[in-house]
Amino acid sequence: TWELDLVQVPSATADRGCRPYYPMAVLAVTDAGFTAGVKLFSPSDTLDERRLAVAGVLLAAPLLPRRIRVQTAEGVRIIRPVAEALGLALEQAPLKVLPDAYEALVDDFLAR
Repeated sequence: TWELDLVQVPSATADRGCRPYYPMAVLAVTDAGFTAGVKLFSPSDTLDERRLAVAGVLLAAPLLPRRIRVQTAEGVRIIRPVAEALGLALEQAPLKVLPDAYEALVDDFLAR
């Protein structure tokens, strides 16, 4: 089982000539707590573009999980069609390892 969900990136970014924003990202973490992938979204990304990003994160892995756990309703809305297309079971439930992996990524980012 992997955990995937949407997370807020703690640093603002901006495209040239645009207002700064705090991007969202899809974060994928294995059941062992290893980061399997992460992909940033801009506010202008469409639902289809976000789903393609999720597919890219999953397909970049050498081995797919059999099950994906997602906590947020928005995460389910984005991830479910991708999981179904890849034949992966999806459950909406509290996350066990992703919060710690997210915290470690943020700490690493802020230490730079």
